[in-house]
Amino acid sequence: MLARKVRESGTTAAEEAAVSGPRGDDDGGRRSPDPDGLPGFPAEWGRIVIPDDAAELDHEAARVRRELRREVLFRRYGLRSSQRLHHLALPLILVTMAILVTTTSLFAAMWPQGSRTATGDRRPSGSPTAVQTGAPLPDLRLTGATGHAVALRDTHPVVVLLVRHCACTGLVAGTVQAAAHRRITVLVVGAGTEQPALPTIPTGAHVVTAVDPDGILASAVAAGARATPATDTGGALLVDRHGTVRSMVPSTRSAADFTDRLPALVA
Repeated sequence: MLARKVRESGTTAAEEAAVSGPRGDDDGGRRSPDPDGLPGFPAEWGRIVIPDDAAELDHEAARVRRELRREVLFRRYGLRSSQRLHHLALPLILVTMAILVTTTSLFAAMWPQGSRTATGDRRPSGSPTAVQTGAPLPDLRLTGATGHAVALRDTHPVVVLLVRHCACTGLVAGTVQAAAHRRITVLVVGAGTEQPALPTIPTGAHVVTAVDPDGILASAVAAGARATPATDTGGALLVDRHGTVRSMVPSTRSAADFTDRLPALVA
């Protein structure tokens, strides 16, 4: 029946298709400018392609959702497009600086600290440097009678008396008497925190007292002498006018043990 009607009309199916256009057009028979046959969209949207698998649009969908969330955030805080970068720059800078300061503080708190000493009391860390003849005294600061720092290297010529194990009154008196004639300073260094007691000081003598509470100088002398000082004895270091240790007496009870070496300190 269909073939008969086609023949009676005098036209073929191909001719009808050529006149009426592709079947299924829903734009009133007009050709869509889009080759995929999606009419009615703005030209600025460009060519629209609908994939067979909707999963291919996941990436674009995620991007659109991010943009929508960002727009909601901007609207919540009343920011216009031209204000967004300007208003967000300062908070971002402040947050970054806070993170840097916090991180730096944590590192500073966790970093191992060196040995801390009292103000004006500079001491070497670790093992003390051994006192050696022909070399300068250790770079130490002792505590003076009024609490001020006494720099060991700043005074010369000098006889340094260590009275760690005894009062050593005779040793101190004899040393002060012999040194006064040659204008040599006598530095009396005691152990602990109490300043050493002094005998009567003759006129013209220059005597300074100090304490070495940690025993660093005494340990340096023992290390240089490679011997442990005898009990109830003192020690003496003879330093010339250039600051060089000329002689070291690790254990002594009398100034007579070294007074003959004093002239060399001022030569």
